Amino acid sequence: MDSVLKDINLLYAEDNEEIAKEMSFFLARRVKNLYVAKDGVEALVLFKQEKPDIVISDIQMPNMDGMELAKAIKALSKDTPIIFMTAFNESKHLSRAIEIGVESFLTKPVNFKKVISTLERSATLVLHKKEKEFNYRYIRFILDINPSFLVVVKNKKIDYINKTFLSYLGLPSLEKFIDSGACLGAYIDSINSEKLVEKEKWVENFLSGNINKIVVNLKTRSQEHNAFLVAYNQIFDTQEYIFTFTEITQLDNERRKFKDLSLKDNLTGIYNRNHLEYMYPILYEKTQDSSSSLVFVMMDIDHFKKVNDTHGHQIGDDVLKEVSSTISNNLRDEEYFFRWGGEEFVLLLTCISLEKASEIVSRVRAQIEKERFTDKVLRITCSFGLCLSDINIEESIRHSDKALYDAKAQGRNRVVTYRTE
Repeated sequence: MDSVLKDINLLYAEDNEEIAKEMSFFLARRVKNLYVAKDGVEALVLFKQEKPDIVISDIQMPNMDGMELAKAIKALSKDTPIIFMTAFNESKHLSRAIEIGVESFLTKPVNFKKVISTLERSATLVLHKKEKEFNYRYIRFILDINPSFLVVVKNKKIDYINKTFLSYLGLPSLEKFIDSGACLGAYIDSINSEKLVEKEKWVENFLSGNINKIVVNLKTRSQEHNAFLVAYNQIFDTQEYIFTFTEITQLDNERRKFKDLSLKDNLTGIYNRNHLEYMYPILYEKTQDSSSSLVFVMMDIDHFKKVNDTHGHQIGDDVLKEVSSTISNNLRDEEYFFRWGGEEFVLLLTCISLEKASEIVSRVRAQIEKERFTDKVLRITCSFGLCLSDINIEESIRHSDKALYDAKAQGRNRVVTYRTE
C-alpha cells in the first residue's frame, strides 16, 4: 500500500543508466514528482531548486559521491530523509553515513517491496512533519490577524508577539524586537493604576497577583497612553503563558468619566462631599502613623447671598468656580479641597501643627481677597474655621463649623482656630 507516497516529491541520484531507468519507471508511478540526477553535483543543484521531501542516492557516483551529497544536503536541511542505495556492506560506509545523518539503507540488487516499505516509513514522517508545520503556520496566521495583542512568554522571555502588536510597537518582526534588546515592559506605563517601576520584571508583576485580568496603560509610538485589559493563561503544564491585550481605552475613559462624576462637583470640578467622606478616614489613619496632623477646615464665601441677589445666579456660579480655581491653584499635593454644599467648602490639610495649618489657610484667604472675580469686577472674601481632626468626622465638622461661626461673628474675612476648652 503506497498511497502515502502520492504526496511526496522524491529526488533520485544514480549514475548507472540501466538501474536509473528501471528505478525511475518504478518510482515515477508512485510519487507526486520525481527528479532524477546522474551524479551528486546534479543532484545537489536539483535539491536546491526543487526542495524534495525525500532523497534516494547511490553512494558511488562521479563528480560528487553519495556521502558528500548527503553531507551537503544535511547542511541545507537536516530533517530531509536520505536513503542510500548501495552494493556496499562494509561497516566503514555504514558508520560514516550514520554520522552524516542518513536515515535508511537499501542494498543492490533492489527489492522493490523493500523500497516501498522504506519509502513509506520516511514519507509518513515527512507528511506528519508537514501537517505539524501547516497547523503551526495556520495557528500563527490566526493569531497574527487577531485584532487583540497576543504575546507568548516562555520561561519569562518573549517567544512570540503577533503582527497586530508588532505594528502597534512600530516593529517589523519579532526578530527585530529581540535583536534591538527592547523590553516590552518599557511600553507599559502602569498596571492596575500603579506605576511599573521595574520594567524588566513586567512578567513577574503580571503573574504575582491573584487575578488573571489586569488593566495596563501602554505607550503608543506617539507617546500617548491607551488602556488594555490583559488576560493570561498557562499553556498546559509548561512554563509558557499566553497574554491577551484587548484595548479598552474608550471604556476606560468612560469609566474614568463616570468615576469623576461620582467624586467631583459638577459646577466647580473639585471633589464633592461623597469623596470627602471616603477620603477622611484614609487621611486620618495615615496621619496617625506619622508626625503630621490632619486639620479640618470649613470655609464659607462671605455675603454670597448678596452676590446672587445683586448680580444673579449665573454670576454667583461664576464666583463659585473662580474661587474654587484660585484655592486649588494655591494648594500642595497633600492638601485636599472639597465642595461641602452651596458656598461652603472643606479643606483637609496634613500639617505638623494647627499653627502651620493656620498659616497655609491665611495665605489662601489673602490670595482670594487680592483677586478680582468675574472679569475682575467683584471683590470676594472668605471666612475659615479650622480644627484638629477627630477620628469621628462629625466631631471635626462640628468643631470647624463652630470656628467658622466665630470668624463670621468677628467680622468675616478671617481665619479662626477651634480650641478645646
